[in-house]
Amino acid sequence: MLGWTVLNHLKQDPTTRHIPVQMLTMDEDRQQGLARGAFSFVTNRHPDGLAAALTRIKEYATPRRKRLLVVEDNPPSR
Repeated sequence: MLGWTVLNHLKQDPTTRHIPVQMLTMDEDRQQGLARGAFSFVTNRHPDGLAAALTRIKEYATPRRKRLLVVEDNPPSR
């Protein structure tokens, strides 16, 4: 199965579409990969790019503190 087909299946399935997908390919069509939902896109012609891409995914997946703004105009409810 082609990688593009696998990516399409993953991104169309509600149980897997949240998973970041790193594309590693010989194809130079970066925009196609990103448009189809890839987290990042690296070609085989750039070996250092793979290490950087995997570092980005690791940082993305690391739990981090989130901020939430709640707006309530009723003081007792606030």
